[in-house]
Formats: sequence, structure tokens, C-alpha cells
Amino acid sequence: LVTSKSTIETNNTLEQQSLILSGLIVDRDGALQVYNPIYAQVFDRDWIDRELARVCPYSKALTNWLDHGRPDSLLLNGDGLDRAIVWKESQSQKNQSIGIEGAAFLDRSQAKRTDVKLNQIKNRIKSLVRILLVSILIGIVIGLVLLFALKNKDESLKLASEINQFNLISNKITSQYEFAPIDSLKAAIVNARKFQSSQIDLSGQTTPTPQLALQKLVDSIQEIDEINTHQEGVNAVNFCPDNKIMTAGSDGTIDVWNRQLDQQDPLTIVDLGAEIKINSIYSNNISYPKSKCDDTFVTGSSDGKINLWSWNQDLITAKRITEPAIAHKNKDLDREGGVQNVRLTQDKRYIFSTGKTDGMLKKWLIDNNKLTLIWERLAHPGGAMSLRLNRKNNLIATAGKDQTAKIWDLDGNLNEELAGHNGSVNSIRFCSTTSTSCQLYEIATGSSDGTVKLWDANGMLLGTINADPGEVRAVLFSPDGKLLATASAKDPNTNNGSSVRIWNLDDLKLITNFKGHQGGIESMRFNPNFKAENSNSLQLATSGQDDSTIRVWKIPEVISAQNNRLEKVNSVRFDPDDSSHFITAGDDGSISWWSHQPNRPLERIDSFQKDNIKFTTIRIHPRAGKEMIAVGGSDGKVRLLKVENNQLTEITSFKTGQGETYSMDWNYDQGRYLLATTGTAGDYVRIWKIDIKNIKEGE
Repeated sequence: LVTSKSTIETNNTLEQQSLILSGLIVDRDGALQVYNPIYAQVFDRDWIDRELARVCPYSKALTNWLDHGRPDSLLLNGDGLDRAIVWKESQSQKNQSIGIEGAAFLDRSQAKRTDVKLNQIKNRIKSLVRILLVSILIGIVIGLVLLFALKNKDESLKLASEINQFNLISNKITSQYEFAPIDSLKAAIVNARKFQSSQIDLSGQTTPTPQLALQKLVDSIQEIDEINTHQEGVNAVNFCPDNKIMTAGSDGTIDVWNRQLDQQDPLTIVDLGAEIKINSIYSNNISYPKSKCDDTFVTGSSDGKINLWSWNQDLITAKRITEPAIAHKNKDLDREGGVQNVRLTQDKRYIFSTGKTDGMLKKWLIDNNKLTLIWERLAHPGGAMSLRLNRKNNLIATAGKDQTAKIWDLDGNLNEELAGHNGSVNSIRFCSTTSTSCQLYEIATGSSDGTVKLWDANGMLLGTINADPGEVRAVLFSPDGKLLATASAKDPNTNNGSSVRIWNLDDLKLITNFKGHQGGIESMRFNPNFKAENSNSLQLATSGQDDSTIRVWKIPEVISAQNNRLEKVNSVRFDPDDSSHFITAGDDGSISWWSHQPNRPLERIDSFQKDNIKFTTIRIHPRAGKEMIAVGGSDGKVRLLKVENNQLTEITSFKTGQGETYSMDWNYDQGRYLLATTGTAGDYVRIWKIDIKNIKEGE
């Protein structure tokens, strides 16, 4: 930026020449200076920022980066970087320059994203190598039983006891893997090293492979992020559109975690004191996505108070907008009472609250920095457990310990009472609050009786899901209205933690089950920037009330097959270049190429059939795409296929010498296309170099 008090060295770029020709600046002794001080006042920094924002989608981020000394932490990433790259390409097509600083900003941003992806790939490779090593060693342990059966009986009994001990430890590790994957992998490695130190001689002997069992477990991991908050329990979580997560803790704090920056330590924006427990936090970004967290949010806490906050995300802490209101008195003055839930209307004029022990529902007016009570109703004797707003229909929903849920209008008149549960109703949700694609079900309730009940907009019971052997603590509709998430308390029949289950609302069947929390789950949020065209964007954040942990889960895509039957499908892969197409491999010897479009039946475009063969695994090359597809089968062969004009064609095949192909993966290294294969015969991995340019059909 050239000002009346600063200069920039002349370098004769196109931008500088254009400015000189315009007469705004002049070259004096090799430095650019403003020709007339009036120009500096007219075309000042504010004018430049406004004009840049009009033509350049990342101008504000660029200015912030330059002003703070060009740190990597302020570079673009995610969707913002993608939009900037598209804009840069459009400018290039118009033969228009984006400037030296703009180009440097985008280049650095792209380089950082590349480095992050490379590190992720490296870490993944390291993990797979460790897992492979552990799998092989566990196989060796199992094989020792056969080896020592041929040796001296006394010696065999002694060694068999040692082997049995290793096997017991291995089985225990495997059984705990579902609930603590990282710790289990570490334990498996330690167990393998102990076996190595026993110096058992296996020379000249062969042992059966464990079929890389641990690798198969790793492939099933659906947890993609874990945050240990150290907040003495997390009671509520907000998932912001810009990938930030806000957590309300039992230690009286509200922390903000920036997942884009791989943040290790949170930003604490509210601290009410360790003796106060924040039970609820709410902001409008949950149901009405914006580009970032909403600047205004409301909290309810165990001291019975409601606080309305404003948080400018350029600042470190939030500030109160109004004086705290004592909404629900805590008679016993303990940390388990007070305000249970708070909700803020979209126009930010009213707040609704419910009491954890008094069971009251109250409406508050936000006026002149004060909260004024408008009306109150006894909603649920014994305590209110859940509170929701349906902004579309101007309705309020509450649920409580009296085994009922109730629907109210905004004036406090009771419209419907939903009865039928045999335990406390812990959670209630409107579908239309979070989705514009709701079909049959408008309301879901979850209860301590372990069931979820589904209702229409008029309060008619339509269906029941036996969701959990214990109690259901929370329910949540997905942004596309197709799924329902349920969270449980700790399973009373086992020593395991609680579960998060995902249900298909088409047939009310279980899709998947997430485990990992070691205690009850009180809050869940889907990411609000979900895009229907990108199935990988659907994520769910859950908060552990007892283990103080936030976990983020990847939700699998659910495709309604309707009249098409996908029977005994062993592997499925999406086209990396077009997510509306995917390929499947099945037990019946078929490989099928499919198309799926929103609100349209699933279509099988083409299929490839081999009799008496079971296809076990399939991989599409990430670079070559559908031009190079590898399929493994029970006949020990790998077949290379391609899709051309939506038709499947076999290019060639080869024997791996590993028995039935168990797993495969592609890699691209310095122009070489590499394929790694494993099989049921042999405890090794083979790497194949594929020359895709010289492969001919039938070779």
C-alpha cells in the first residue's frame, strides 16, 4: 500500500506501470510515491478494502494476512481456498492479473494444504505399517500352537502356556478396540514387542496368516476427530459453519475449538467460575447456517441464571449484552439444578427457558439490556429435560420427567400433549427446524424407557424405535431429513460406554453404531454446512458429560435402493471424479456400475459377471479414476477394469499367488502406478507396478 508517508521499491511490474500511467503515483529515484497527497486521502485504505471485497472473494483474508506479517495460521483453507482458486482461474481466462501479493497468498495457502494432506498420508502409511507388523506377529503367536505340538510334551506345555497368555492379551486388545482404538493399537504393539523379546525360534517353520485382522478393524473406524476438553464434563456442544466447535462445561467455561487449525488448546470465551455448571448454550447458527458462528448466544447455568452474550470473533472473550436474569431458582443450591435449557428466537428479541428441577417454562423479552419475564407455565412437574423451538410453525416443544412431551404456541397455550413413553422424556426434536426435506416424521422424542417415538406435526404417533437397552438421552434429525441420531447413557448391561446410533427414517433400521464415550452423552450437533451433493460433508459432533470429550463422527451415506437389490455386496467405491456414480463388487460374481441422483431411483447402468467367483474387494485409482479399477476375487486373481461410456470392460488379469485376494490399495509414486495386495495364503504384502499406458485388452 503506497501512502503519502510510505514508498515501495519500483520493480516495473504490470500493476506498477498501470498505476504510473494513471497518474496516481510517480517513480522517484527508484521508489513509488503518491503523486498528490489528495489522492492518498481519497483512495485510502478503507476505499481499497471496499473495492477489493467487491471484486476479490478473499480480499479481507489477504489484508489480514499482510497486516499480521504473513503467518501460516491466517492462510486460506477448506471451501474458502476452493472458491479463491476458482476465482483465480476465471481471472486468468480473462487475462487479468490478481497481483503479486494475491498470487503469493494463494500459492502459500495451496502449499500448506498440500503439506497437510501429505502429512496425513504419511501418518496413515505409518499406521498401516504398524498394524501390518502387529497382525503378522499375532499370526506367529497363533501358529506356535501347531509348532510346539510336534515337540517334547513337557516343553510344549510350558511354551503353550506362554502362547495362551499372548493370545488372551491379543483377544482382550481386539475386544476393546471398538471403544478405545488408539490405546488398543498401542497395547497391541507392546504385546508384539514382548513376544519378540521371548526369542522363540521359528526358522524353517510356516504359520497361517491372521488375515490382517487389525487392519480390517482400522478400516471400520468412523471417528474422525477427538477433543479432550478438560472441562469436567461437556453438557452442550455447538457445531459452527466455519468448522469451529463451542463447548459448555461443568467447570463454568465455554471453550471454542478451531478444527481447521488443528487447534490443541481452546479459546475460553466465558468463565463463570468452577462452582457453576453451564447446562445449555444456544446460538442461531445451528439451524440457520451462516459463514461463521453467530455473534450472539445465550447460556443457562446451575445457579439459575440466564446470560445473553456477544462474541466478536476478533476478540478473546465474550461480553454480556444484558444483566443476568435469575430464571429458575436452585432450591438446594447444588450444581445439578437451575436452568436446564435456553433458546433464542431468530429475531433475537425473546428467550425461552426451562428449569431442571422446578419444571417451569418461561418466556423473556430482551429490552434495553435487560431480560423481562413475559409469562411462565408449569410444563413438567418434577423437572423439564428438553426445550426446542420450531421457527417455521412458531411452536415450542418441551419434554420432562412426567413421561410426557408438550407442544406450545409462543403465547404459552398448550396445543398438544404427547403421551406414550414409560419413562422420563429426555429429548424432543422438530425435524423442520434442522431440515427442509422432512417427509413423514416431524417430531422425535427419546426416553429413559429406551425407545424413540416418531410423531407427525399434529402429534399423532407414527412409529417407535427400540433404540437402546438403557435410556435414550438425546435425539437429532440430520440436515437432509433422512436420518435420526440417538445418544444413550452408559449401557447398564455392560462395562462399556454409551453409544450413538444412526437410524434410516425410510425403514427405521439401524445404519451404524458409534462407540467411544466412556459415560453419558448429553448433546449432539450435525455440522450446519452440510451439502447434499457432498455426502462426505455430513459429520456429527457428540459431547461426553462424564469423559469431557468431544468426538466427531463421519456419517455414512445412505442410498435408497428401492426396487434394485444390492445383495451380498462386499465392496463399494465412488468415482473420485463424479460422486453420483459408484461401483460394487459382490458374492454373486457381479461387478456393477451405478448412478444415483437426488430424489431419483438408484440405477444400475452396466454390470460385469463371472460365474463361480466371489469378488471380495474393489479399488478405483485416485488419479486415473474409472480408467483403472482393480477387483480382487476368490480365484486369486486381480482384474483390471475400466469404465468407458458407462460400460464396464475387463482390460487384463493376473494371479497374485496369495490365495483369495483380501485387500488392495493403489498408490502413485513418481509416475508409477503401484498396487498393493494381500491374500488369505501368506502373511505378506505384494506390490505390483501397473503400466497403464501399455496395457492392452486381453493381455
